[in-house]
Amino acid sequence: MPDEYKDIGNKLGQKRKELGKEIDEISEIIKVSSEYLKAIEKGDFKALPSIVYYKLFVRSYAQELGLDGNQLLEQFEIEDESVEGDDGSVSEKKTAVKKRRRPESETPLLKIGIILAIIVIIAFIIIIMLVPHNDKIGRTGNVEENIDTIESNPDSQSLLMQNVAPPEDSTPQPVELPMRLSIFIKDSCWIMVAADGDTVLKNTLQSGARRSYTADYRFLISMGNPYNVDLKINDTLLRDISNQGRVVKGFEINRLNKADLFYIPEDSLAE
Repeated sequence: MPDEYKDIGNKLGQKRKELGKEIDEISEIIKVSSEYLKAIEKGDFKALPSIVYYKLFVRSYAQELGLDGNQLLEQFEIEDESVEGDDGSVSEKKTAVKKRRRPESETPLLKIGIILAIIVIIAFIIIIMLVPHNDKIGRTGNVEENIDTIESNPDSQSLLMQNVAPPEDSTPQPVELPMRLSIFIKDSCWIMVAADGDTVLKNTLQSGARRSYTADYRFLISMGNPYNVDLKINDTLLRDISNQGRVVKGFEINRLNKADLFYIPEDSLAE
């Protein structure tokens, strides 16, 4: 077990004892399982769902104890290199220094690949330039003769007009507006939101907090206590996205599935 995680756990545990607080008491305040908090104090990061949740819980824990969680994590340069399997589960977790040098053996192969790509592009351009254009030139030379033939033959003019394609419809097509995600926190909850691949929220929000974000294609949402959060898409309330109140990890809301997530009251179904 890496010493960095043990050192962070020792600092948090020591500060908690100095303040005379119990783990269960803090767990109730920050809405994080006491088993996770115990694992953090022991330095057992593998007991948590992933390194992302480890960082979120450490920040919330440190904030409640009056410590700077970001400074605590940066001090040990903890970096996420978790490997995610096909079923969405984390199959491997490990720590590393933020900067890692590329092996010297990879450099020559990279240079050779770049040189070969440049050679292929140059060869393609030369082939295009050498392709003969005689057929196009021959047809161009007979333009005046073809025009005279058409003008002297009314049937040819009629046939030519029939082959002219009608103009394309220039009516502007409606543009679909971005999706707007509205968040209302009914009780303290940690939450993470990514909009089109960019993380726009990663924090523990207190009761009464409201947030709003937009995305063109999709949202990815993770929550520790989903029962305490109301979600809306374009001002339409969504149904509960959790599985029996369990932690939500990377739930996707996009243009295709958003309508299936809308909340429909039971009395409207009865009508």
